[in-house]
Amino acid sequence: MYKLSMCNDCLYDMKLIFCVSRIFGVSPVSFVKSPMHAKEYIETKPSRNIVGSLFSVIVFCAMAMGLILSVAQCIINDEKDAGELVHHIFSHPVLFLSAGVSIAMHFTVNRLKIAELLKQLSYINKLIIQKQRQYCIDVKQSNRRSSVVTLVTVVFSHLIFRCLDFFLRARYHQTCIRGVTLNVADLVNFAITIQFCNFIRCVQCTLTELVRIISVNTDVNSVRCSVERGFKSRQQVGQRSASRSAVHIDMIKEITSFQRDVSHPTQGEAISAHHVMFCRRVYNGVYEAHALVNSIYGIPVLLVFVLTGTFSIINVYYMLLDSRTISFPMESRLRRIEELILRVFWVFMCTAIAFYMSVSCHLVTLESSKLNEKIQKLLLLNSLQRDSVRQLKLFSDQISKNCIKFSASCFFTIDMSIFCAYVATTITYTIVLVQFK
Repeated sequence: MYKLSMCNDCLYDMKLIFCVSRIFGVSPVSFVKSPMHAKEYIETKPSRNIVGSLFSVIVFCAMAMGLILSVAQCIINDEKDAGELVHHIFSHPVLFLSAGVSIAMHFTVNRLKIAELLKQLSYINKLIIQKQRQYCIDVKQSNRRSSVVTLVTVVFSHLIFRCLDFFLRARYHQTCIRGVTLNVADLVNFAITIQFCNFIRCVQCTLTELVRIISVNTDVNSVRCSVERGFKSRQQVGQRSASRSAVHIDMIKEITSFQRDVSHPTQGEAISAHHVMFCRRVYNGVYEAHALVNSIYGIPVLLVFVLTGTFSIINVYYMLLDSRTISFPMESRLRRIEELILRVFWVFMCTAIAFYMSVSCHLVTLESSKLNEKIQKLLLLNSLQRDSVRQLKLFSDQISKNCIKFSASCFFTIDMSIFCAYVATTITYTIVLVQFK
């Protein structure tokens, strides 16, 4: 059991997501409010999360049944079309397998990891808020109402799309049981994607605040002394050069102003070694949280990328075929148009999921690079103390060696390059399927 602060925005956002994910069986923890203190606890025992455990067992059994039916249908049916062959032999079994693996991992090995991850992010955010208040930095707090509205809108729109897909597919192609299991499996993977992207957003917000913290002026005394020394030197230079020509005085003023700009830090440039050590500890906590995210969501995210890519290829393939083979009878034409619209929505949704995950991970990498750039700019100041310079160099080496990058179970790094590869793969294999037609 882990104790967390009630004022933590990250905890609040993830609490909403895990409450919604409980319906789909991928919420292994429960949030319990203490009656004695104004604090909230994360409970990891299955006995304290009976509703979530029950939903996990029910949904896992449904995924197992859907996987058995998919394999049986592949054995019984003799598909000749290339798209149908890939659809029934590969995409549907992998869809059920992905949902079942996600539920099993969250219920067993990832239960303590998720609680530890929430505890780590909550502790880091608490330290950052304290440091911001110490140096009078504006604390950016997220709007809780907007986060609730965004989450409800995304889930509700996805449910509407799934209901429309279930209605059309049950009407033309598949039985009711098979349609329900397919939609539940897709919703499980959608809940996993939402959890992964929101944990990434928490890491990104933490790095953004860390950039703001390391940019503040912490060594105020050194700035004050440096400014006073500069003022005295200008007075002495002015007294010594009073009897000289005006041209010589102007040259001395230019030299002293140049020395002041180089030697003495302006407001926000002086930084203490203790402050850099605090930033290094926070970054180490962020790196550990990022490692936990990779460990928890590596395999599910890999399967989600494989599924979205496969669904995009199949639907683009059928869009090309349906656009060329619309028959003349009105009923058949309306049916083809409905299926074409549905496939367009499928391609859009799969591409949007892959794009959102890639952009989210890429933004975290950019924030880490921005932090390293800020450290390099601070190292260019020749007014820093020796201890501060040493800590900044160690911090730069720490960021270079412990890069924050999200990967799909070490198979590939998730960034914008993988989205470009996703689009290229979709186009390539669509052409291959068209050639098999």
